[in-house]
Amino acid sequence: MDRFDWLRGLSPLVVIDGGANQGQWLAYARQIWPEAKYVCFEPQGECASMIPKDGNVTVVESALGDRIGLVKFNRSSFNQSSSILKMGVLHKEAFPFSAGESSVEVPVTTLDQWCEENGVWGDVVKLDLQGYELQALMHMPRSLMKAKVLCVETSYVELYEAQPLFGDIHDYLGQLGYRYAGCIEPPLGSPLDGRPLEEDSWWVKM
Repeated sequence: MDRFDWLRGLSPLVVIDGGANQGQWLAYARQIWPEAKYVCFEPQGECASMIPKDGNVTVVESALGDRIGLVKFNRSSFNQSSSILKMGVLHKEAFPFSAGESSVEVPVTTLDQWCEENGVWGDVVKLDLQGYELQALMHMPRSLMKAKVLCVETSYVELYEAQPLFGDIHDYLGQLGYRYAGCIEPPLGSPLDGRPLEEDSWWVKM
């Protein structure tokens, strides 16, 4: 038995990877669910092009959010920290290598819109949107009805301007029948003083 056994037992047909970057979480997830089909959303073209593709992986070059169309996207000098939201002071102080920013317009969609158009719904949904997770969650009600498990990056402190924190996401998902199941990997700590900053939170439909 290992820490992933409870996840292996889910046997999802479709896994959604929102904020896929270069496929880091995808590689992690495929070790747990090798037979699943994956849909990866990533708005940064140079990152999307790095995601390994095969017959079980679809890459959508778009952000996930609360609208359909185009959105201003803040590109960080460390691409994993890029976000629709502007980076906060605490983030820049803790990770100065990520502080360089430029803005560009990128496509954005809601998860429900894409799933309805393509007839594909996720049994597992992962969101790593650098502070924009709650906005995306609030605009994917059908996806939340159909999903069994969520993996959502949540922050304990404001790393992006006006970002919702762990408690906000906990309360919202609790109202929709999801139970917080903990985090598998240790939370990310600040290199300045070690304080926990964020985690990949798992939520299970009750």
